[in-house]
Amino acid sequence: PLSSHCWPCCATAVPASQCAWTICLSPPVQVGKLSQDVVVRCDTDTSEQHISWTLNGDEEPMAELVPEGQKLIILGLDLPATGNYSCWAGPVLLDSTYVVAVGSP
Repeated sequence: PLSSHCWPCCATAVPASQCAWTICLSPPVQVGKLSQDVVVRCDTDTSEQHISWTLNGDEEPMAELVPEGQKLIILGLDLPATGNYSCWAGPVLLDSTYVVAVGSP
């Protein structure tokens, strides 16, 4: 892969470096199992020490979360905790990941 969520796309069997285009999923999708902990990472090069997180744009999500710098732990994933997680350095959006749940509780 070119990055954590981009892959080269070729019409014929040629080396990835010769592909005409790439396919990117934006935001990247992370699949977690219901009732299990999920770790979401903020993919950024920033040296910012204080990173905040939002779920679907809400600063106070309805999930039990443990922020640890550039990673966020979702404790016991449930359906209300699924959605678009974004990490921020002040007003600057750094990265987003869409979390989906599979399985039964």
